[in-house]
Amino acid sequence: SPSPSPSPTPTPTPTPTDEPLVFSVAPTARLDAGVVATGAPVTVQGDGPAAVTFERSLSRIAATLDCSACTGEVSFNAPDRLLSDHFGGGTAPWSGTMLVDFGSPAVQEVWVDATGPWTLELFTHDDLPPTQGPVSGTGHAVVLMIDGTNSFDFACSPPPGQECQAWAYSFVRPGLIGGASSEIEETTSVDVELPGVIGIRTNGAWSITP
Repeated sequence: SPSPSPSPTPTPTPTPTDEPLVFSVAPTARLDAGVVATGAPVTVQGDGPAAVTFERSLSRIAATLDCSACTGEVSFNAPDRLLSDHFGGGTAPWSGTMLVDFGSPAVQEVWVDATGPWTLELFTHDDLPPTQGPVSGTGHAVVLMIDGTNSFDFACSPPPGQECQAWAYSFVRPGLIGGASSEIEETTSVDVELPGVIGIRTNGAWSITP
């Protein structure tokens, strides 16, 4: 009898693989910024990648990084954080204000990854200027919103291939954190009671409407 024809070998279905988790690498250079306290911001200057250590009270910290004289890519991060989850960054010349320890109050070291000279200022949320009503801007920012409301609208237009994020920390209900993120131009309602502090992470245009 004739031999049976061999069955075709099925093509294996590729299994999806997760993106590798890439963490920031600690810079070799280390700088000490001193003690950060309400009414007493600290400033440190550097050139190239550096780890900046600081001391502080229980106050939460924000930071302004001026890398307007840098070249290439800029990233501002901390130990044990993913490169993709940095506090902020972009293509130089770049500058921005960021929440430092919004989700991790224990952070007392930050990393600047940049080429060229930069200036970093660390200060407490208490030193932010109070803001009322609609506010808008471009780039990374931290806003102390003193309007009393149960939510706010966050509108953002991120650059192509990037995203925008807003994270809010409520003063009315301490510990309440809410946020929104988007890779397209849109408006999102964020259900967080204000007054509070709102951190915006984007290199595009944004607006906040209580």
